[in-house]
Amino acid sequence: MASGLNIKVDIIRVTQRTDDLSGGANTTGSVLYASQAAALSPNRPSQLSLEAGLETRGVFDFSTNAAKVNLFERDMIKVVWPLSHQYINQQFRVTGVQYPRRRRNYGGMLHATVERFRESRSRSF
Repeated sequence: MASGLNIKVDIIRVTQRTDDLSGGANTTGSVLYASQAAALSPNRPSQLSLEAGLETRGVFDFSTNAAKVNLFERDMIKVVWPLSHQYINQQFRVTGVQYPRRRRNYGGMLHATVERFRESRSRSF
């Protein structure tokens, strides 16, 4: 694992199932990259929003090796290792992606902004 990439994540591509199978728009996901080395660090909310008593979104910075990953907005990231990590088995939605300036085949880091994903109801498939 590269220096600084201290967790492993699964990257999930979120897609829509066809309307004929389920009788309505139903989202589903497929794991594209399993156990991808990455780094995740939280961003602090602004002092102004805290003083106003507003509820702040959990926004994080995400980094991984750009040569191995094709990441898009709306993809999901799930922390799978280490088992003692504070965000284990929690999912994050990608809201913005910044690819490196040089060509991806030569390495470099892919940076993304992600936010904590919370489901309003539990799914039962």
